[in-house]
Amino acid sequence: MELSAQSPPQLTSRNARCDTQTSPDHFADMSGMSADKNPLAPPSWRGSYLRHDAGLNPLHEVMVLEGSPSSLLPSAPPRVKQDTAVTATPTQDILAGGIAGMSSVVVGHPLDTIKVRLQTSTSTLSATVRSAASGGAARSLFAGMGAPLASATGVNAVVFATYGWSSRALEPVVPDIFWRNVMAGCYAGLMQGLVICPTEHIKCRLQTAGNNSGPVDTAMQIWRSHGISGLYRGWWSTAWREVPAFGMYFSCYEYIKEELQERVTGLPPYLASMFAGGASGCFTWAVIYPVDVVKTRIQTMPISTPVNQRRMLRLGADIASREGVGALFRGLG
Repeated sequence: MELSAQSPPQLTSRNARCDTQTSPDHFADMSGMSADKNPLAPPSWRGSYLRHDAGLNPLHEVMVLEGSPSSLLPSAPPRVKQDTAVTATPTQDILAGGIAGMSSVVVGHPLDTIKVRLQTSTSTLSATVRSAASGGAARSLFAGMGAPLASATGVNAVVFATYGWSSRALEPVVPDIFWRNVMAGCYAGLMQGLVICPTEHIKCRLQTAGNNSGPVDTAMQIWRSHGISGLYRGWWSTAWREVPAFGMYFSCYEYIKEELQERVTGLPPYLASMFAGGASGCFTWAVIYPVDVVKTRIQTMPISTPVNQRRMLRLGADIASREGVGALFRGLG
């Protein structure tokens, strides 16, 4: 196509016709028509005449158009809003998990000590608190903190990194985000169970022993007498606590946080995360707490207790029959 804004030359009779059998005068009459009424003229262009293009073909007529060449170019595609969501890297998962883990141990260990003592006795909450607060016993609330504190960074790093990695890995095969979070959370719980079972065992013994033994001394005593299986005493109850607990926690956390951010206008993200984490944690503990009671009982039994007396289902049934079903929820508050 040739573009020109000059006056049209005279057409000879030989090239007065074109393939559409339309004369130059007809194009001139249509020059003022809009593009929707004149299909022969492109948008924003005005057909003016036909002329003979002797350089290409003696019988080839072309229409000379007036207008700006840029108007023939397609318009720019609409700008698509880019997804600005930030995906955390494994390093960020590990760092955030380690800091969160150490903070939670320091703040929550005294309460955890009271919980363990309630789970392994028939004492009431008020009596247990008074006993811990009397004299120099308040220091005992931090008994056994060394083991979970030493492993807190690694434990929470494993949980957050495993959850983040498995969520990204499951995304192509599990399109539903809720079930993807459930599955990723269960996997993270299994990995945590492998790490925390020995440290939970040592912690529970120190919290109820009432002696000055440290975590290293306690671990070495168990290792010498019963080896690795002794350190992993209560593994099955730990796994039954961690796997479903983390599946429920992460799925509920993500769901509640997303709902809050969508429904509550102007809510800061950190407040949504705090509320979602608290609500999810309370719900998860209420569901799996009886398993935690059984786990604590198994891990605080004498280390030489026969296997048949520390099976999870049998022990749970014995607690419910001898102390009542409420004993399986002692210390939940």
